[in-house]
Formats: sequence, C-alpha cells, structure tokens
Amino acid sequence: MLYSLSSLPISHSESFDDSVCQGIINVYPSAKLCVAVAYRPPDATADSFTKLLDSFARVIDDCIPNDYDLFVSGDFNLPQIDWETHQILSGASADSNLSDCDSALIPLL
Repeated sequence: MLYSLSSLPISHSESFDDSVCQGIINVYPSAKLCVAVAYRPPDATADSFTKLLDSFARVIDDCIPNDYDLFVSGDFNLPQIDWETHQILSGASADSNLSDCDSALIPLL
C-alpha cells in the first residue's frame, strides 16, 4: 500500500497483483516524481516478478517525462544480488530464477 498526501495530486496510478507479487506505481506531476513500491515474496517465480516489473516499465515509458525522478522501493527478497554491483552472487541456487528476472530489474535501478 502506498499512502500519499492529499495535497500532492496523482496524475496516474496503477496497481499490480497476480496473487504472488504486488505493486503500485504513482505519478506526481507537481513534484516531477514517479514512485513505485513492490513486494516479491521469497518463493515468487521469475515470471510473476517479471510481470510486476513490466507493469512498472509500461507506466514509466508511457506516463512520465524524462525529467521526472523515479523512486523504486519495496521488499524484493533477493539476497542473492550484490546491490552495489548489480551482480548475481556466486553460489546463488539455480532455482532462484535470478538470471530470468535480473534483466527486468536492473533497468529500473
């Protein structure tokens, strides 16, 4: 859930929920800001997570000008990623599906 000040108007809001991953993305034109919040449970499939990120990407591509700031937050449950280098750590289990979803996540960072 994403709470917003009533004095900060939202020009576009879109939510995603496929019964596995959830997210919401809001566009705030007066602040030139786009805020996305995501939840990916530890057992989420790469397909579900990719669909969530794709829904964010559609809003980002279609609804916000290039001069807007983008803030992405949430609980991604991806401990196998080195968030400094954006690399999958060695020893990550093959069933983690990280290689399938890192290409969708990294462009949003």
